[in-house]
Amino acid sequence: MDELFDVWIFFPDGTHIKEYSDVSAEEAVVKARAIILRPAVQLGIIARVMITDTDDICNFLWEHDKGIVFPKREDR
Repeated sequence: MDELFDVWIFFPDGTHIKEYSDVSAEEAVVKARAIILRPAVQLGIIARVMITDTDDICNFLWEHDKGIVFPKREDR
């Protein structure tokens, strides 16, 4: 069975929601990218987007005004 991933949205006040649950790696990346391209990102409403695996380990992290911070460019 292929590993499944969750996509999380974090807001500037520290609250967060699991936007997508139990999706494939490819689908998680597509969905995270779509979130990052939302108009809410330009307004600063979304602070971070994270993809975690079934062990709740971060596999991808995007931060507002920084871009992709994990994995680091040299590790991609």
